[in-house]
Amino acid sequence: MRRKWVSQADLNHKKYGSKWNLTKAKKFFKAIFGTDKFVEPHPFNDHCFFFKNDFVCFEAFVLYGSSRIQLQTINPHNTIGYFDFVTYQLDRNYTSEESDRRWQEVKKEITYDYKDHLHSLSIHNTKQFEKEIQKIKDLDF
Repeated sequence: MRRKWVSQADLNHKKYGSKWNLTKAKKFFKAIFGTDKFVEPHPFNDHCFFFKNDFVCFEAFVLYGSSRIQLQTINPHNTIGYFDFVTYQLDRNYTSEESDRRWQEVKKEITYDYKDHLHSLSIHNTKQFEKEIQKIKDLDF
């Protein structure tokens, strides 16, 4: 009896894509950004999740047949890098120097936006300012 041929893409989708859900996305963003409270699912794509707050917006997804998580900015779409599905480490084999440079710029922008936000809080609301300072200390940018 002949065995049915199964493509590597189908195998990868069963192994990785079918496990890519909100819980896994929250773990990924927690590992990358240090928090998972801004993670939300895409309205109609089950393989895409957003990390949105007042300052930044990213999307992460596992394409069909892929064994890596792709992280990119929203507007414009710039790929920051590809991350291992299990360890969440940046996959150097699939990430160019240009992506590394973009990622460093994005981290600087995030830090700048938080500093600007903190400055306005320090003037208007000191209790909230202290809470935000603690949150940012917990994040590891």
